[in-house]
Amino acid sequence: MVEGNRSRRSLSLLLTGATLSRLGATVSPLAVSFAVLDEGGSVGRLGLVLAFELLPVIVFTLLGGVLADRYSRKKVLISSELLRSLSNMILFVWLLIVPPPLYVFVTVQVMIGVGVALFQPSSFGLVAEVVGREGLQRANSYLYIVRSAAGIFGGILAGFMITYLGPAFTLSFAGLTYLASVGVLSRLPLASTVAVIFENGTLAQLRDGWRTFRSMRWLWSVDLFAMVFHLCFMAPFQVLGVEVAKVRLGGATPWGFVLAAFSVGQLSGSALISSSQKVKKPLYVGVGILFLSPFPLIALSEGSSIWVLVVFTFVSGVSVGVFSPLFDTALQSTLSKEILSRVSAFDFVLSVASLPLGLAVVGAVAEAVGSSWVLDVGCLVTLLACVSVLSLREVRGFEVPPS
Repeated sequence: MVEGNRSRRSLSLLLTGATLSRLGATVSPLAVSFAVLDEGGSVGRLGLVLAFELLPVIVFTLLGGVLADRYSRKKVLISSELLRSLSNMILFVWLLIVPPPLYVFVTVQVMIGVGVALFQPSSFGLVAEVVGREGLQRANSYLYIVRSAAGIFGGILAGFMITYLGPAFTLSFAGLTYLASVGVLSRLPLASTVAVIFENGTLAQLRDGWRTFRSMRWLWSVDLFAMVFHLCFMAPFQVLGVEVAKVRLGGATPWGFVLAAFSVGQLSGSALISSSQKVKKPLYVGVGILFLSPFPLIALSEGSSIWVLVVFTFVSGVSVGVFSPLFDTALQSTLSKEILSRVSAFDFVLSVASLPLGLAVVGAVAEAVGSSWVLDVGCLVTLLACVSVLSLREVRGFEVPPS
């Protein structure tokens, strides 16, 4: 009973910390985006700035996976939150004093990216520490529900704050949410280290994680699909969507409602999974529903009204909200806790590796061939990639191992 109460308390604290962290992660990039455009930056410059947040994610997440498996995941999480808080506060102060040059935006984005690189594998591995294998699907669903709720509130709040207070004070709010997350995560009653002694060095541990990752064909196949998803859907949606919002939809406030619609969809999809029985074929269900994900690009391309865009974005969010907890559960239930963070780091790096490239070039490509062409092709390629990954027997037939 005592252990059960401790597990519930730990899960509650983890959910609260995740909510605050996602709130900051929702508000911050929107504030940075409009700060760049308000300072006269082009859509190409905006894409470049956003890309520099993800470049250190690609570089340092593997190291973050080793740290998470070797040391205290709780301490790594707290360090990442402090770094992201400091980054937002630096840009907040700079915007108050003088318009920041490009290198300031880039430096701050790099610092935030390092924070994300530390956060992701530790957060992923911590779930398996807090709950048993039987509770993974529900715990992951709860995590995506609270993160989506934070995304809903954060998207709307950021839109209003940017409109009426400006990007600078919006960034200060993001910094404070990360500090609040630190206060919550510091109360997690967990052991200081994972219960394993590492005799090999960092590179050897990385090789162990890579060998395990490489042996799981279903995992890297889904990750290759995720690369296409981020390159062809997420990058155009983030960069060209902001441009459309500023030029045609009325600015930050309506775009905040679009982002909130995506989060409402994620919440709805994750809630559906949390209330359902254990899904025996999570990849077949999760990847299959992602057929619904890329259609907001068509709404942006065709100049649809804000409400049509909101509906399409909501449906896209539902598909992601179903896929994400199912995929996380599949990975967490397959691996031991001692290697989970390292393998999840390889998974995360490969799946998002294309996003910095997409963010960096999508603006320039759109300026050369037109935004509508980029949006239409992005939707088509995403759909074809979904068909391709579902054609693999390892993906279609994957079943969650018994406890």
